Amino acid sequence: GIFLPFDVGLKYYFTKKRFRPLVGFSVGSVSANFKYTIAEGNLSNGISTTDQQLNGSARFGKFFTGFDHRLGKSTTFSLNFLYYSSGTFKEPIGGYLRYQGFVVNTGFSIIL
Repeated sequence: GIFLPFDVGLKYYFTKKRFRPLVGFSVGSVSANFKYTIAEGNLSNGISTTDQQLNGSARFGKFFTGFDHRLGKSTTFSLNFLYYSSGTFKEPIGGYLRYQGFVVNTGFSIIL
């Protein structure tokens, strides 16, 4: 299955120094696609397969906080904590009723 979120939001930095704590939010839409195959039967009578595909979309919101820290003139380290939550899909997509959860991500940037 695939979940593809698209969002637009705002990010606010509390300082303009080397260490910059931040907070932000965004809103958007998540598209979901899930494909699976059902196999029935046995080896002596034969096996039949049926492909199933489910699609759905829902609006979602994302809240996040973290920091960026400039290590040098052209390098930055970042750490962010995010929370996603969407509306429910019309039917479960890959066993999921909604796009929801916590994310922790880190990054290292080189600016040329």
